[in-house]
Amino acid sequence: MVNLINAATAFIFLGIGAYWLRLGLRTTTQKLFLLSALALMAHGIGGTLYHLFPDSLFFWRLDIIPLSISLLSLIIELALAWKSPSYAHKEKSDLLRFGLPAFGLAIFFRAGTHWIWHLLCAYSLFLLFRYVNATQLKRNESF
Repeated sequence: MVNLINAATAFIFLGIGAYWLRLGLRTTTQKLFLLSALALMAHGIGGTLYHLFPDSLFFWRLDIIPLSISLLSLIIELALAWKSPSYAHKEKSDLLRFGLPAFGLAIFFRAGTHWIWHLLCAYSLFLLFRYVNATQLKRNESF
């Protein structure tokens, strides 16, 4: 039963990735942002399958590798957004006030109540995507 709940909450990452990929295809030309959204979708699929079939090394890799790619590209985008002029004040504030504490809290739910880890990390990632996307939109409007 626990693995089914973990699988269901891992599937949320697919939805977040799909949302930002769809929005990003309409609003941005930033390839790293689109790569991150696509990799997050793959992580959602891999994580769901891994929680359904936890003995599969292939599904574990399909869970971990896309997440690493997504996070690495988002970190690069975040660094670029952070050093840019102060765009997207609300999104930055939300990321700092809600996203970072949610991620910090998620660390305590890594094992045992893993589904809570999924929900808090998904929320944090959504806010991170929102901030990076908003800074890209603001930068494009200023040129």
